[in-house]
Amino acid sequence: MTYGGPIRFAPHLGYLSPEQPLFLRSVGTPDPIVQIRFIAEQGFAGVFDPWLISRPATQIESIIAAMREHGLESGGIAYASFQTMFTPLFARTGRTACDELKQLFDSAIDLACKVGAKVLAVVLQGTPELSSSKQLAAASEHLRRAGDRAAAAGLTIGIEPMIALPDLMLTSTDSALEFLAATNHAAVRLIFDTGHVQAMDGDIHAAWEKSRDHICVVQLADMPGRVQPGGGTLDLTCFLAEALKSDTFTHLVELEHGWTADSRAIEQAAIFELNNIANAVGAIRQGRDRHDAP
Repeated sequence: MTYGGPIRFAPHLGYLSPEQPLFLRSVGTPDPIVQIRFIAEQGFAGVFDPWLISRPATQIESIIAAMREHGLESGGIAYASFQTMFTPLFARTGRTACDELKQLFDSAIDLACKVGAKVLAVVLQGTPELSSSKQLAAASEHLRRAGDRAAAAGLTIGIEPMIALPDLMLTSTDSALEFLAATNHAAVRLIFDTGHVQAMDGDIHAAWEKSRDHICVVQLADMPGRVQPGGGTLDLTCFLAEALKSDTFTHLVELEHGWTADSRAIEQAAIFELNNIANAVGAIRQGRDRHDAP
């Protein structure tokens, strides 16, 4: 099965933990090399390993080699480990914070170039010890400097707003757009995660319309529960058809979700559902193109 056309899905190798890749029950092991082979056999275009930077160096090299062997592209990667991502590093000013962030971004940029990732993901963790305005101003300054280094390497920094944890700086699409405007850097853009956006804003379609020109990558999760597309209440077929009007889909569509139940049957059904979604979106687009033709 091949997910061709304008939609190119990238299943994850563990967005919560490396021990919980997307197709654990179908493959029978969390081994990323075996997972990558399975993903390629299903016809997917890429692999999404957000916490790649936290893996052992020898495993990273094996993952890169396996992706190249199977002709798979890389989704975005986090700029730092899970533990570091959710510390208030961006909220701090001063030489120590600047130096630590520079070192982290230099390592992440180097890894992204090796694996072929185009986006470095950032979540802006705040702290109750500082005012919101001071934290956001510090984060903007840090990201302008990081954005310069990312842009020089042909990369984009993707900011991901969410309400999944306490004390986050950006907890709505509107707050993220205000932050991007204040930061004012072409290489600092927005990650549009349908699960987080639905939880924050309650309407992925309205949020898309206001933010579409600022988005660098789309991540799919149905809601409630961050489950597989078709397992919740979101009309992701309609959403993807609408999103195709922009240039966002030059990037992979990252599958960052879990399952309605822990079973091989549900994983296999979801693979077919993704193919159905891709076909439905393609039919909608063809119909729109015919309607718009002179």
